[in-house]
Amino acid sequence: MLRRSANVILNFTFIGVLSGTMSGLAVAQEDQKSANYWLPFCRQVVEDKLNQPDAFNDGACVGFITGLASLGRVVGVCRPEGSTPEQAVRVVIQYLDQRPARTNEKFGTLALEALSEAWPCKD
Repeated sequence: MLRRSANVILNFTFIGVLSGTMSGLAVAQEDQKSANYWLPFCRQVVEDKLNQPDAFNDGACVGFITGLASLGRVVGVCRPEGSTPEQAVRVVIQYLDQRPARTNEKFGTLALEALSEAWPCKD
């Protein structure tokens, strides 16, 4: 009787571990450093469709891109005088829209590429 109870407990334990592992595999974590993750938040900003639950990430998109654009010559970006944060976000979105196969790459790298291509420094 004791042996049967131990087997039942082991079977339930195995099933529990297996189901926990399988459910973890089924729901893959989205890469929060990828352009795929950040692009929807950036779009909400320029489309003026800010969403309360996404407010932090909407602002983080603008802040990150504006920060990169403000670094200037250090990163090879010379933003035009009078340009707005929204224009910088639009530059990045347009760049990513033209390169959909790369949106799985790091957002920061692609945003910097976009800004330096659109607003290069003239030496």
